[in-house]
Amino acid sequence: MSDINSLLGGGNQTQTDLLVQSYLQTQQPKLNRIQNKKSELEAKNSFFTALNTRINAIVTQIDKFQANDFDKQFGVKKVASTGADYVTATADGDASVGTNNVKVNRLASSDSLVSSRVNSADDFGSFSGTFEFTVEVNGDSRTLSVELDDSETYQQAMQKIADAVNAEDDFKLSASVVKDTSSTARLSFNTSELGEDNKIIFSNGAGNLLANIGLDEGVLNPNSSTRVAFDSTNAGYRKANIIDLNSEAEINGITVIRSTNVLEDVINGFKFNLNKVHDSGDEAETLKADIDVEGVVSLLQPLLDAYNSALALVNNNKTIRRGDASANSLYSSLRSLPSTRVTGLDSGAPDYLTVLGIKPDSAGNLKVSDKKILEEVLKDNPQKIADVFNSPDGFVSKLENIVSSLKGDTGIIKSKKASLVQQIESYDKRYDQLKLRIDTQSNNLRKQYENILGTYLTAQTQYSSFSQFSTGF
Repeated sequence: MSDINSLLGGGNQTQTDLLVQSYLQTQQPKLNRIQNKKSELEAKNSFFTALNTRINAIVTQIDKFQANDFDKQFGVKKVASTGADYVTATADGDASVGTNNVKVNRLASSDSLVSSRVNSADDFGSFSGTFEFTVEVNGDSRTLSVELDDSETYQQAMQKIADAVNAEDDFKLSASVVKDTSSTARLSFNTSELGEDNKIIFSNGAGNLLANIGLDEGVLNPNSSTRVAFDSTNAGYRKANIIDLNSEAEINGITVIRSTNVLEDVINGFKFNLNKVHDSGDEAETLKADIDVEGVVSLLQPLLDAYNSALALVNNNKTIRRGDASANSLYSSLRSLPSTRVTGLDSGAPDYLTVLGIKPDSAGNLKVSDKKILEEVLKDNPQKIADVFNSPDGFVSKLENIVSSLKGDTGIIKSKKASLVQQIESYDKRYDQLKLRIDTQSNNLRKQYENILGTYLTAQTQYSSFSQFSTGF
């Protein structure tokens, strides 16, 4: 006689599983429809996330183009030097095409003040208490104090002076104790900036602290144009004449002196970088300035790349584009932008990107396809290129109008993403709820079939008992 477990342990269990699986298969399309819709929404959300990145890249480029004086960068010149080891230069939009001759006679240097040589271990002298001294660099005067207790050696006292200088915040002066031999030392002050403007001026103060190491303003003349230079034992400045702290160069035959090695105010639009001093018999270097086509291409390319990236994203997601009005509108606007005329310019001036040699390929990607055309416009007037991009009706302004409704916290992209996230969450809940109902129903079917088998087993048992009883008569 069979029980319910033995029945389910055989082929009937398989029948039960088949019954449940058959039911689950009939319900699976319902789950698939929800999952497919969710996947569609997730793909759309990913698309708008990527589009937001592309739009932000465009906005970054728009901000760069709309910055003050950006138009001057279209006129930036390239400068070639016959001796870049000695002098190089850059030239902005105000610089003229042509040559300049430069010879470097002297480089600007920092100022240095050095104490007398002293025996490091010798007693510093009778100095006990607080001692003040004053140092000044480029109008920044600091009164510093040092605590001594009459026990210091020269090495220790000079280190305290150096520490007082180095403890100052935002001071263009540093100090160090240098052991020039194993038994002697000197205190050195050095400026962090170059030139006569940053010369070191000092004052002993009432205690003559600095004078004890040879730094006496009455002797070294720190306020004079001709100071005392130090030597192997005596205190003084590294350069006696303060003018020798400045750079000196002959530019187009004219002597130019500055407190720096970067000369930005000599010739309009040029910045000269002095790198190395020429020998007295050397010829001046020739620096030739010319229009920089590659520089302008490099200036434009990031904007074109940002435009191309956004266009390609929308174009490559045709299904989403066709089903979304904002994406389709963006694609149409971007695609037609290069062929749109720039209005408001002077008669005869370039008013299309194509007139600058910038053309779209078959996919609509913009690139400078004819640099010779761009070069000719540069030679004529770099501002004409700037106007095509930066005038009130220029490419940049039009592009800004296209993306303005998409960007930011109140833009279409953020609104769409918020809506999509809500829809995705809603479909997640619908899926979970339907899955729960299906699982519950499948369990109910399993129990119903098992109940039927149980009833069958009971009936079979009763029939068997009845048959045995009848045979006994």
